[in-house]
Amino acid sequence: MSIKRLEPGTAAGKTDACVVVSGHPVPAVRFELTDRTISCATGEIRRWELALAEEGNEQLIITAGKDTVIVTGRGLMTAHTALDQVRLQTLREAPARRASYAEEPWIQSITIETVKRPSSKPDPR
Repeated sequence: MSIKRLEPGTAAGKTDACVVVSGHPVPAVRFELTDRTISCATGEIRRWELALAEEGNEQLIITAGKDTVIVTGRGLMTAHTALDQVRLQTLREAPARRASYAEEPWIQSITIETVKRPSSKPDPR
């Protein structure tokens, strides 16, 4: 697992890196969970925040449309910076990764929560 910078025309599926940064701006970010893959248009991403979590991990909290994506792991500053530059291509879960690769970004988990907003329909009276 390592940081992989993809140049235009490079196949994205040929890497096992947890954080994949493109060499050019990308139209969407792909979140690869162990059981599914979700893509989000970069235009939908409104806010991202890097914070410390328990056990020395970090959390990258991304607000995209009605969803909040919570990425937990280590070395997530690379992903945060790539979001700043609109170059984050893929975030991939690797929960079974060994801690011996401390210098490389590692994603323990990705959770996606959909915010249910109250209905704006008028109350019929």
